Amino acid sequence: MAKRTSKKSTPRKKSAKKRNLKKKENDALPGPHVIEQMMRGMFDAGGRDPGFAAQELTYEAMDAMANEDWDRAAELAAKAAKLDPDCVDALLVLSNLGSENEDELIDNLRRTVERAERALGPKSFREFEGHFWGFLETRPYMRARAQLAAVLNEAGEVDEAVEHYEDMLRLNPNDNQGLRYPLVGCYLERRNLAGAERLFAEYPQEGSAMFAWAQVLASFLAGDETAAANALVEARGVNKHVEAYLTGRKKTPDGGPDYYSPGEPSEAIVCMHSIGTAWTMHPRAAEWLKRQKPKRK
Repeated sequence: MAKRTSKKSTPRKKSAKKRNLKKKENDALPGPHVIEQMMRGMFDAGGRDPGFAAQELTYEAMDAMANEDWDRAAELAAKAAKLDPDCVDALLVLSNLGSENEDELIDNLRRTVERAERALGPKSFREFEGHFWGFLETRPYMRARAQLAAVLNEAGEVDEAVEHYEDMLRLNPNDNQGLRYPLVGCYLERRNLAGAERLFAEYPQEGSAMFAWAQVLASFLAGDETAAANALVEARGVNKHVEAYLTGRKKTPDGGPDYYSPGEPSEAIVCMHSIGTAWTMHPRAAEWLKRQKPKRK
């Protein structure tokens, strides 16, 4: 299968000077997993469980990763993995930092996901299915599997990525991780319109730019330009900034924002990372879009 070329979203080792720099302006901000960390702490106030202690170290490692302090992240994750060999988040950090290329990263992520599945056991999958993200013990597994799917998608292994995305939505239909967005992009890349329409139907209240602009492409690929034009009016209303990227007037940034706001440029960038490749793989759709003038009010 031909592979797409794309910039990796996973961190890579930098020069010694850059590795040890931290984002000073973010020092006062809580880490991305602070609430989860607090919730875990409620169940182990004494801090005696090595599994809890390992996870605490891993949260620090994840914060270090966010601040691009690779050396500290590696040190903390290694300590966590020594305390608890099944600490999935620690293995995920080490997989990212220890992989020299894309193929190695995919292999390491696969092993991490397999390790997480064994640690959870069949009983957890039976009991937690349908609400997987709602249980703290499942979240590291979901994080690792989501990254594996994302890296496979970037590497052009779209069919395998789809299998992971679909199964994760089965485990957690509430989709706290936003996996439906890259999944609809994968469907449209493969011209799997039935899959895209099924996803639209499963999330009928979806109001994101990702789904709005995906609907435009789905309608165009179905050969219904009238429906595509109607969907375009809606999509422009949801987020007008996406169009400039789809038509090539703006270049999509390599990295995505940590947070985004509906209707804002930040959401447009997330949208492009989710479904931009699908539009690129169907150039006639982009050419059609360039010819569509906004209707005057």
